Amino acid sequence: DGLSYKMAAGASYVTNRRSVSFYASGSDTYSPSSGVKVIKLKMNGTDWLDPSTVKVQFDITNNHASETLTFLSGGHAFFRRMRVLCQGQVVEDCDSYNRLCEMFNLFQSTANRKNDAIEGARTWHDAGGPETLAYSKKRTMSMKLCSGLLNQSKMLPIRYAPIEVELEIVSDANEAVESATDAANWSISNVQLKADVVTLDNGLENS
Repeated sequence: DGLSYKMAAGASYVTNRRSVSFYASGSDTYSPSSGVKVIKLKMNGTDWLDPSTVKVQFDITNNHASETLTFLSGGHAFFRRMRVLCQGQVVEDCDSYNRLCEMFNLFQSTANRKNDAIEGARTWHDAGGPETLAYSKKRTMSMKLCSGLLNQSKMLPIRYAPIEVELEIVSDANEAVESATDAANWSISNVQLKADVVTLDNGLENS
């Protein structure tokens, strides 16, 4: 199998697959010091969601006038709590979300951590040391959610059961980054949830 480069067999009942973006409702800018702190991303539509493809993408901006920020970890470091709701009912409620994700991240192989760092940020335990963000600069981060519902193999019928992800950012800006004066000042914007949705054959859909 290691020397076979043929395409894997596809499912005949999947008639279409496309990548989509779901945008946060409400505010577009989130800050630990003021304004809205809970990001709400709702996934709905007429197709089926492939949970293995779900990732959250956002822009992190260093708003400080002179200080460079040093990333302590990947994108999860900016979020204190995560909730997943289905039709208004709480499916998952994870407090200390940033700490939990960091623990799982450390248990991964070095290769997997490097892959995460490419989309997020290189940290203290990665080769080359932590990445930094200069003042008044912005960068895009992407992360996979530490969610049981969104890390399993069953496709989800968001037509009948729309899913909402809530991410609450940390209350102290220094929890996610390090600055020379402990006066970190950053904000999150342009939050999107990226995923694949599939269309099924009519016969299977009806059944």
